Amino acid sequence: MRQPASTFLALALFATALGCNQKEKDPGPAKANLEQLIGPARTLEQTFQRVNAQLPKLEPAPCSDLTIRSAIAKSQSRKVPFIDAAALAFTLRGDSIDPNLPFGQFVSKVLLKRRPTRAVGDQKTATDAAFDAVKLTKEHDFMAAIEYDFRAPKADAKGFHGGEVKGTLALFELRSGKLLCAAPVVAQSHEEIAAKPGQTPQQAADKDLELEARRALEEAFAGMTHELNLDLG
Repeated sequence: MRQPASTFLALALFATALGCNQKEKDPGPAKANLEQLIGPARTLEQTFQRVNAQLPKLEPAPCSDLTIRSAIAKSQSRKVPFIDAAALAFTLRGDSIDPNLPFGQFVSKVLLKRRPTRAVGDQKTATDAAFDAVKLTKEHDFMAAIEYDFRAPKADAKGFHGGEVKGTLALFELRSGKLLCAAPVVAQSHEEIAAKPGQTPQQAADKDLELEARRALEEAFAGMTHELNLDLG
């Protein structure tokens, strides 16, 4: 039996509408557009990967004042963002940095608040991530990173057990990830720690090592170069 012409027309219109709807839902073009938008953020995370690959092989080495002064002369920027190896592992893969890491409180705010690529879901967040990356590399010539071993202090009923940080702090070119210089960092808890009012013994022990680690980082960086300022969170 022959179907009425109106039936064939309705089926044709339905097929056309279905095809258009499938095209509208096709994420390919939209995804490609987001990838293009976040290009600067991807490039920055690739630089972080190059930095991270060098951290386990760090050896103390002097800085080149000529290289540093040449960069400062062009950009007038002396502030150096800081990040540690554990936080770097988060940000190089496009994740947000966990501020509760042992050195999380030291990570520079410009790196801690940078919008990573895994946070991108639409044009606005893609634009934000790209803006953060461009702004970071425009305002900073260098980045400092540390590879370290960490032993947390303990203060319990059995007594006080001091903590320790041992590592190597290094200076890198931010745009290229090139290693420029490195220096050792050592920080240890004091043998005796008095808790302040409202502090538990453990809080006092944690704060003591935090202050000693901050001091050690600042001293190590100052020994590497007096031309730049380390930006600790």
